[in-house]
Amino acid sequence: MRTLCLFVWLMLLAACDPGQLPADVRLPDGAVYEGDVKSNLFHGEGTLTWPGGRRYKGEFQDGLMTGEGRLEERDGCVQEGQFVNGVLNGEGAYTCQDASWQGEFKDGELIKGSVEYLDDNSYQGEFRDATHRLEAKIANADMLYMHQVLLQMRRAEKDFLLRKDMEYVDKELGLYSTLRQRMEALPPQVHAEFMPLLSQYQQQFMQLVDAYRQIGLDHDSGLQGRFRNQAHLVEQHFINLDQQLQQQVDDAQRRVEITSIMIMLVTSIILIILLVRSFLTLQRAFSNFVMFFYRCKREYQHMDEKSMGFSEFKYLATIANEMIDSRRQMERELAAAQDEIKRLKKQYQSTTSEQSQ
Repeated sequence: MRTLCLFVWLMLLAACDPGQLPADVRLPDGAVYEGDVKSNLFHGEGTLTWPGGRRYKGEFQDGLMTGEGRLEERDGCVQEGQFVNGVLNGEGAYTCQDASWQGEFKDGELIKGSVEYLDDNSYQGEFRDATHRLEAKIANADMLYMHQVLLQMRRAEKDFLLRKDMEYVDKELGLYSTLRQRMEALPPQVHAEFMPLLSQYQQQFMQLVDAYRQIGLDHDSGLQGRFRNQAHLVEQHFINLDQQLQQQVDDAQRRVEITSIMIMLVTSIILIILLVRSFLTLQRAFSNFVMFFYRCKREYQHMDEKSMGFSEFKYLATIANEMIDSRRQMERELAAAQDEIKRLKKQYQSTTSEQSQ
């Protein structure tokens, strides 16, 4: 899950930020990366440390733990070797406090190699010692038939260790029964020397078989099977989570698109309304201005400046009203002058008549 979160976060960061990541990055889950980057992704040598003590040091490719590396878990277990997408793939080793798995791994599972128990009662170590002591004892006693049976037992043992097939355990048990019967027929002193070694060999072999059965003879049994099932469950959980997240992202994207379209439509309608109102206001002001000139020509009426929709028209209306007032004043003065001329003309005519008489 950490790998998935890390990958998703890096993809989002790469899409949002056109620059390069710094060499020291703190991730949303608290993990800290120090090392090489390329195209906004962890790439090259680096160290990734999580809160709680989990730590990976090694190679990264395209933001994932891929290449030679060492992964230290919180419980003290250590994985070393070839990693692909954060899990062992190829030659490697998985070491815990009580056991060590070494060999070839695939998707984090040991498919070829050995398991060694690291405590003082190591099954393989004690089994190997018991085997060597029994072989040496039978060889020194020059018991050819028993030595042949022991070799067949060893062959069945190796076939089991190689193929992990219980058929070879049954074969080994049959050979063990045969060898035990032969030893029971020996003199008591010889029997007392050989039987403890044979019993120890068989006991250690069966403990080794039980250990392998507990671990799992194949990918679907034992601890390997449980681990594989859990891994599949986790993988399916990630797939479901990815589908849910994708569905949520798609829904959010659709909502954003719908909201954007609605905002665009509302904005367009508002702009159209404003443009229509502006056009109507302009038309009304222009009509009033035309009517003013018509009234000015016929009636010399004032315009209502407040009815004009634009400041320019209001200013023109003010000037036009002043022109009307000036013309009316001129007409009044002209009428007064004409009256005065008529009066003077009459007075002149009257004076001329009187002089003629």
